[in-house]
Amino acid sequence: MNGRNVFYRFFTFRLNLLQVGLVWICLFLFACTEDGSSSGGDTDTETVLPDSCEGVTELFPVEEMLIHPEHSCYAWVREVFPRAIKAGSSGSGAIVSLDTDQGTGLAMSAAHVLKTFEENDEGEIVETMVSPAERQGLRFVRLSREEGGTPADAYNATFIFYHPTISQDERADGFANILPRHDFFLAAVDAQLSDASETFDSFDSIGSDAPQLPTLENDTLPDFVVRDVRPDDLVMFIGYPAGGAYPNRLSAGVGRVLSEAEIETAQADLRDIGDEEGDLAYDAEAEMMLEAQALPGMSGGGVFDLGGRLVGVLVRGSTETDAPMHIVRAVRVPFIAGRIRETLENLEVEQQLAVKPFLDSSLIGD
Repeated sequence: MNGRNVFYRFFTFRLNLLQVGLVWICLFLFACTEDGSSSGGDTDTETVLPDSCEGVTELFPVEEMLIHPEHSCYAWVREVFPRAIKAGSSGSGAIVSLDTDQGTGLAMSAAHVLKTFEENDEGEIVETMVSPAERQGLRFVRLSREEGGTPADAYNATFIFYHPTISQDERADGFANILPRHDFFLAAVDAQLSDASETFDSFDSIGSDAPQLPTLENDTLPDFVVRDVRPDDLVMFIGYPAGGAYPNRLSAGVGRVLSEAEIETAQADLRDIGDEEGDLAYDAEAEMMLEAQALPGMSGGGVFDLGGRLVGVLVRGSTETDAPMHIVRAVRVPFIAGRIRETLENLEVEQQLAVKPFLDSSLIGD
């Protein structure tokens, strides 16, 4: 399988020692443009907001949109941005729900963002669902700030409890070849915090309080609904790009869901110019394909419909800049819900009872 994950590939170019140094300088100082030239900081970078969100847009900074309540995109952005999370050091994610019997939050991201899953003797990561109460918590999730911009300084306790099977081949080259249908995981997130500057081993046990999301009153979100998308639907995706015009700043864009005929044409065009996304077969059950442009670092970020409902998780995208149409792939939430329900049904009753308090009832069909 020749397809590679664009959000991972950004960090896997075979650079010489000097180039590696320049890349890290750019990432930590946020002072370089995409071509490596100095931008002089945010004050020299022109912020361009889209005219509207009634069609496909380029990425724009959430922080800037939130100071323009008169903008036609404002309401959509304000509805979805509190659910965006910074995942680990180089990815993104989304809060799914705060409506769990345990009282904790439920989050999703891409498996290739986390990478650290237990494997068997054959080097395969086997599908696993374990109660978060039986796990130690990681310092992995950072929530968005009230004003957008960069993520919060402190990490919320994150307890990984479900992931699908990931083959040894898919794990090769840092998960660059993972298929969309295997590229997601679920985690419980609570209100325990660890500042990034603190010495940290792990959170010993999960709590019973939900994380405090920005702008939300009483820690409430709209009810979670498992909903699919259709061709031509507009969706908003959101996350923390590692580069581009707004590095490490919460950014959003609007994409359009492609039909299978459009996907066939787009992939043929991508194959013609050597983009590896043209060679990876489209998996209609598990993924959606969008006309959109996302950047490295946005892997795992949420995809939301016009009603603000989470419908997908970003995982892959095209890389060639001269492509006739840029495409982004996202795992469909209904597919994820189906995997969760099937796995849960196959657990022993005692295990089911231990896991269910950490899941939104709509996700499992209760």
